[in-house]
Amino acid sequence: MQPPSIQTKESIIKDHSKMFIGNLLVKMFYPNILSFFLSKVGLFDMEARVSDVGYRVAQKLLSVWAPKERKIDPLIKFFFKKMWNTKIVLKKVKSEDTIIYRIIDVSCKYCDPEVALEGVRHPCVTVIGYVKACLEYSSKKYPLPEYKLKTVKSRGSGNEYCEHQIIFRS
Repeated sequence: MQPPSIQTKESIIKDHSKMFIGNLLVKMFYPNILSFFLSKVGLFDMEARVSDVGYRVAQKLLSVWAPKERKIDPLIKFFFKKMWNTKIVLKKVKSEDTIIYRIIDVSCKYCDPEVALEGVRHPCVTVIGYVKACLEYSSKKYPLPEYKLKTVKSRGSGNEYCEHQIIFRS
């Protein structure tokens, strides 16, 4: 039996180099951000402020990484993969005057029990800010119809999965 090897700083960095920045930020800072806004502005305004935090972080990311995707489906999937290393299910529901993209995430990093705060219905509402920045960035190159974003389900409030929607009106 060989003794366990001692890892060097370099080997630790190499082993963890695939850790995604979004996942790391969620674990380290997100609960503090939620509780700060919750204590300062209350539950309703907290969601708007946290969504704005997501929007600003995504803007910074987009200033150094420019997605080449044109269509909404691959753009959103790529964005989730790049930001949180998560695969989502993206369902497109069409009606006469509306197209709804249902973004379904069964492994949402924001709704992890380790970062949950009592009373917060949708801890993952920050994702709406990320998606908004991504759509705004894309619309500068490729015009998009008017849209609305919302979080409708969250593992943080007991649902099986988180669901965010992009609603396009024609």
